[in-house]
Amino acid sequence: MSNLQWALLTDFVLLSVCTSVLVSRGRLSALHPATAYLFFHAYTVTFRLFALTLGASLMRELREPVKLEEVLRATRAFDLALIAVTVLWLYLAAEERHLTGRSMYVVSGFGGQTLSPKLVQLTAIISVIVGLIALRYLQFSDVDTLTASREALGEWNRSTWVSMTKSWTLQGTLMLHYLVGFPPVRTAITVGLFVMTALSTARYTLVVWGIFACFIVLSRRHRRWPSVPQVLALAAIGVVWFPLKIIRASFWAGEDAEGILKNAMTYTTTVLSPGGSGGDTVFLDQAAVVMTLVDQHGSYFYGRTFAPLLVMAIPKPWWPDKPAVNQYVRDISTPTRPIGTVGMIATIVGEGYANFGWVGVVLYPLLAAYAYGKFYFCAMRLPHNSVLRFAYLVAASMLIQVFRDGLTSVVLFTFVGAMPMTFVLYLHWLFTPRLKQHRFGAVGLRRVA
Repeated sequence: MSNLQWALLTDFVLLSVCTSVLVSRGRLSALHPATAYLFFHAYTVTFRLFALTLGASLMRELREPVKLEEVLRATRAFDLALIAVTVLWLYLAAEERHLTGRSMYVVSGFGGQTLSPKLVQLTAIISVIVGLIALRYLQFSDVDTLTASREALGEWNRSTWVSMTKSWTLQGTLMLHYLVGFPPVRTAITVGLFVMTALSTARYTLVVWGIFACFIVLSRRHRRWPSVPQVLALAAIGVVWFPLKIIRASFWAGEDAEGILKNAMTYTTTVLSPGGSGGDTVFLDQAAVVMTLVDQHGSYFYGRTFAPLLVMAIPKPWWPDKPAVNQYVRDISTPTRPIGTVGMIATIVGEGYANFGWVGVVLYPLLAAYAYGKFYFCAMRLPHNSVLRFAYLVAASMLIQVFRDGLTSVVLFTFVGAMPMTFVLYLHWLFTPRLKQHRFGAVGLRRVA
């Protein structure tokens, strides 16, 4: 048996064991952060190793291609991280079982506050209006209107502060769904907005807000796992996500439905076929390259990867040379492996290695596992319409991006990508009586968490 086959077998067994114990002892549910992490690990590591054993090529986009030895080393790092987070989540579940035996929970102030329908509706309406204006003048217009809009914006046309507003209509609509559920007519409108958003913004918005919509249904109905139709809907989003760049380009090039479908299928089969480039299936390869480049860099970053977040809010037009959020990836890039300029990612494991070596490989996933694990259990003690439950569902819907891009994306995707929803939380914090307390019985927790 080759080294690659041994790596696949070891990883598959490890993933199976961790999944089994989390299902049986970890109080796992679709809303639990472990579910997102298990999917992330399976997609990034297990499926990639399986593809390589079937003859898929290693990532070749760089002048210095990735080597199998690098991928196998990265696999060991991911497996080590998986063991660490599984043990931590089992500990948190045991701790929660102990708390469940108590008769009452006390939640004070902001966390226990009930969502104000007026604040949510006002923010949602403003978000919908701003988003529609952005979609109208920045995406769905004739060439002359688009040109005039871009000229009027100048340097701001390339600013995230402007481009992110194109997803605000969908976010505003989902906030309204959070309050009232999914009546048929509103749901049909929301599906249309999902299509418009997918054709006009970054691909992550389709996945993130699709997950959030599913979370709303689960939370409102006190369900641990999605129904078959919900699973099929998420699977459909996943299928569309993979060739979405090609679909979007074909749509704006004026292709008809048949041409768009043909281009998407051609791209998918080309990328996934033996000898193909791998496309978005090579996150493990990219993490492997990051680990090697860190070694060649000669020193770890010891947390400095978070430094660009301090100036992230400053718009690019005001500071054109502002450090990039992934500045550390650019710093370790080489002429033969310019990963910072071609948009490659490190994953949370690679980010941890860049900061503290093998200690960081365990530390960074553990930090995320502990923070989101505690957040999950606290949120599940409260009703659907509580501020804390809403805050958790927003944050948890971003988890795939956090695990994929690293801890810096917690701020980027939660506070920037979901700005309207973050603003709702800020308004509730602003108007929360500081001494207000709410009590909730443990029975509700046993049913939901």
